[in-house]
Amino acid sequence: MSFDDLVTHLDSHKDVIEQKIERLKSADPGSRNSLISEINQDLDNFRNEIKQLSNRLKTAPQSDKQFYSEDLSNFQNAENKFSQEIKKQTIIADADKNRMQHEQSNTQLSAQACDNLDEAIRLGNKTNDTMAQTSATLADDRQRLQHIDSNVDKIDQEAEKGNNTALDMLKRQCFNGCIMWTIVVLLGIIFIISIIIQAVRRKNKNK
Repeated sequence: MSFDDLVTHLDSHKDVIEQKIERLKSADPGSRNSLISEINQDLDNFRNEIKQLSNRLKTAPQSDKQFYSEDLSNFQNAENKFSQEIKKQTIIADADKNRMQHEQSNTQLSAQACDNLDEAIRLGNKTNDTMAQTSATLADDRQRLQHIDSNVDKIDQEAEKGNNTALDMLKRQCFNGCIMWTIVVLLGIIFIISIIIQAVRRKNKNK
């Protein structure tokens, strides 16, 4: 490859890198890293071509050295400029990546916080429902206890009434027993008196 062909190739390569760097400046964060990698590969090829031109000029005639030395200097300056710009864009891309990760993390944390809040609300509603059910159960139990107390009072009243009835019956039995024994005693006395009277009468007749 002649010096003219090599210089022309370097000029074309330089223009391509410049265009890609301009695209990089306005690229979205998602495609910026891949474009940086592509430009770095182009820069490696560009440096190799500059090195090739520099090595060939070392052994070239003096006339060629004087003629192409300015082109070599321009390419070296362009390579240095491209390298600085790529470093700058890499820093920007890393910052954007960190910012996006931070935003994504914040979004996830916000979503998690919302989920936790929803879960807390759900648990709160469930707790309220449970409390309402518990209150209803307590009210029902209270009514049942009141009903039981009422039944116990009725049972106590019936028991007291039964005790009174039994006591009355016992009193009547005792009274009836006393009357019966009184009658028996009276009949016994009458029987004894009648026997005595008959004995006295028989004795008087015998005299």
